[in-house]
Amino acid sequence: MTGDPRLISDARVLESVTYNEAAELAYNGAKVLHPRTLAPLVEREIPVWSKNSFAPEKPGTRIVSRVGAARGPHAVTSMPDVALVSVEPANSAMSGTKIMARALDALASANVELLAMTSSSYRQNFCFLVRHTELNRAIEFLEECLSLELAHGYLKPIEVDKDVGLLAVVGEGMRGTPGLAGRIFTAISRHNINIIAIAQGSSELTIAIVVHRDGLEKAVRAVHQECTLGVAG
Repeated sequence: MTGDPRLISDARVLESVTYNEAAELAYNGAKVLHPRTLAPLVEREIPVWSKNSFAPEKPGTRIVSRVGAARGPHAVTSMPDVALVSVEPANSAMSGTKIMARALDALASANVELLAMTSSSYRQNFCFLVRHTELNRAIEFLEECLSLELAHGYLKPIEVDKDVGLLAVVGEGMRGTPGLAGRIFTAISRHNINIIAIAQGSSELTIAIVVHRDGLEKAVRAVHQECTLGVAG
């Protein structure tokens, strides 16, 4: 669907989405298909139909390798049970790149999945989003990996913010939609919701936005309305 119907009254069923869109939606909170479930289907380009088990006679959504013309945003999804972890060198003499590489290696060893990540080029700090269920393990491995830097004050204490939520706008072809990101940010700010972090890949398939938890549902509805996702095209 274009959004969680429990949050959005005019959410509608999507006629078709690509494998990439379905995987991104699942990764960012839509609990329909796990991204790894799609992997063997993608390789052989086998189409999938996702249907409502309570109304199997309805067409549902077709998941395919490609759809027609790129249409910008397709859906918005969210995750409330996440935490933002921030790592920052105490001074500019520390190599932020090396610290980031070691931190990522530690998280990989902990088998922690990163939902979003962003960094600052000058201050050499970075932050990333993880699920609440993986937070303790992530901090344990990070503190062990960076124990010397933390003990000698080369790194500031690792900060954790549990009062956040993740909002993700997903759609093939968002790269070809001028001003889309600005519209999304403006729609959120109209409701006096502060954007804490933003992450977007080069493919522009997904725009991930971290906001305060108490504003997450309002932000989801605002973005859904701004992108006219509830109006059939």
